[in-house]
Amino acid sequence: MQCSSVSLCKSIPGRVRLVKANVIDRRCLSSSGSLTIVRREEGVEHITLANPKTRNAMSLDMMKKITEDISRAGEDKNVRTIVLRGEGKVFSAGHNLKEMTVETGYDYHMEIFN
Repeated sequence: MQCSSVSLCKSIPGRVRLVKANVIDRRCLSSSGSLTIVRREEGVEHITLANPKTRNAMSLDMMKKITEDISRAGEDKNVRTIVLRGEGKVFSAGHNLKEMTVETGYDYHMEIFN
């Protein structure tokens, strides 16, 4: 299965360095119903966006889950690098615009962008 990925390197104290890379990872897991799949291997935290049907579009729930996963890994002294990966052919299509409807309202829209 093809996965797109981005690495976040924690090696610079107080800063996160972003390294972009497209890779094919044969070990990438298939959809499991979860928004993200997290695994650790030798100090590397792999966080996979796991919604290829929507091209990993960033819903509010997915953004909260990614933030939670990255924060947890960032606080762990055993994690040296965080790799963000998108399951499927693309990393992410961007924000899920289907959430941005009149019915969801202004407060919900502001939660998305804050």
